[in-house]
Amino acid sequence: MNFYEIAYLISTKIDPEKIKEVQKEIIGILRKHEGEIEEEVPPLKRSLAYPIKKEREAFLVSLTFWMPASKIKECKKEIEKTEGILRYLIVKKNPPKKVVEAEKKKPTKKPEKVELEKLEEKLEEILGTKL
Repeated sequence: MNFYEIAYLISTKIDPEKIKEVQKEIIGILRKHEGEIEEEVPPLKRSLAYPIKKEREAFLVSLTFWMPASKIKECKKEIEKTEGILRYLIVKKNPPKKVVEAEKKKPTKKPEKVELEKLEEKLEEILGTKL
């Protein structure tokens, strides 16, 4: 399975309730072709840089999803037939990276400082001579 993103423009001429239906229809098409939705961005009303099908504004919707590469062509054909869609674009993306948190290390105990006198005593014991 590959990771994809689809961005599509929904006409502002349709009813606001119909916008949700168009979204559900697109999601249904993706799921029908073995797509698994990862993330959905709600529709945002945008001014277009130039008119598309004589419209200057549209709702922009974006979805990220997983789908087998062999199913993309079939999916595109169905999306083109969907009423209310001005334009769409499907692009292949790099899959999101999994964030792995490093394990927290326990603080290590610092060795205690040995006094010089005690160190000399130990050396005397070991060597058997006085320094």
